[in-house]
Amino acid sequence: MKEYVFYLHDDRRDGRAVRRARVRSYDEAWNLAERMLRETYHHLSVEVWTNGEPVLTIRTGEAEAAA
Repeated sequence: MKEYVFYLHDDRRDGRAVRRARVRSYDEAWNLAERMLRETYHHLSVEVWTNGEPVLTIRTGEAEAAA
């Protein structure tokens, strides 16, 4: 299991919400980021980091295209 940090950009807030999750793979982290983005139309993007490095950014509209 690997720990990922998800920075969620929401148009209702000035700052980012931070969520952490331990998942088995990069693909699971990607799927979790897509679900976070789809939780509400207020979510604009999700940045995914691990080990202090960015590994993925998904923006509104990209999650649907990637699915």
